[in-house]
Amino acid sequence: MRRPNILIAAVALVLGLVASPVTAQALPACSISGTQAVPGGYAVHLDCQSGGYFRGVGTTLNDANSAVYALQQYAANTGVVCRADDPVAATGGYEARLDCRSSGYYRAVGTSVTSAATQAFDFRTLAATTGIVCSSTAPTTATGGYLAYLDCAKSGFYRAVGTYLTDAETEVVALLTLTRQTGKVCRHSSTDTVTGGYQVTLDCAKAGFFRGVGSTLTDASRQARALAG
Repeated sequence: MRRPNILIAAVALVLGLVASPVTAQALPACSISGTQAVPGGYAVHLDCQSGGYFRGVGTTLNDANSAVYALQQYAANTGVVCRADDPVAATGGYEARLDCRSSGYYRAVGTSVTSAATQAFDFRTLAATTGIVCSSTAPTTATGGYLAYLDCAKSGFYRAVGTYLTDAETEVVALLTLTRQTGKVCRHSSTDTVTGGYQVTLDCAKAGFFRGVGSTLTDASRQARALAG
């Protein structure tokens, strides 16, 4: 005798769900407006009715798509609108450029467009959270790899080496982190070949020199930084 009541309740529940769908307004009113090839990868364009226009870049189309949505989400959370300019070829890889209008213009380098673009966005978040404004300058070759440079305006100038450009960029950012944590300002001083690999020397001003060795340039750079820290 209870089955009709159960059936009626189930039907009412279904009708209630149909009558109250998730509305389009609950999602960002955005749409992909185009894609294009850029040096080293692709760009994706995103138009949002309430949040403006965004552009992200990456080595693959998927990477560029993820990047543009990250920029849209960042704008939704902070009110700061950033767009990626076309990447340019650099020694050992690419330079990515992020234009955040009045909130700054950020450059970063990496072996791939994706790694460079990711670091450029990290520079923006660093500036927003700490007030430290940094951008990469043109990289150069080094014995066994590449030399990356980081200009942080009032917070100092850094340089570091790595086997690949992304490694060098990671190391130079790590030197900035070392300064923030310990107060030591360290920069790459020299690179030498040794039996079995490389030796990297860091000049940490009043704290002295620190030398690390490793099978690769990145390994030696990491060890020198660890000794300095």
